[in-house]
Amino acid sequence: MRFADLDLLGIYVAPIVPLMIAAALVLFVGLRLVERFGSMPRVWHPALFHVALYVVVLSLIVIVKGSL
Repeated sequence: MRFADLDLLGIYVAPIVPLMIAAALVLFVGLRLVERFGSMPRVWHPALFHVALYVVVLSLIVIVKGSL
């Protein structure tokens, strides 16, 4: 699949932007689940964990979207 620029009210947006927003929403839900199950105290560096998890989720979304 080819990633093309999106036209939002006359403003061209890079195709990664909606994917980044989707990854942020998935990350938000995922972090709530991690906190609910009590796994956050086991994380050494929470900010680094958040960034790493965001990169993993974004990469998976891009790979899945690209293969469709």
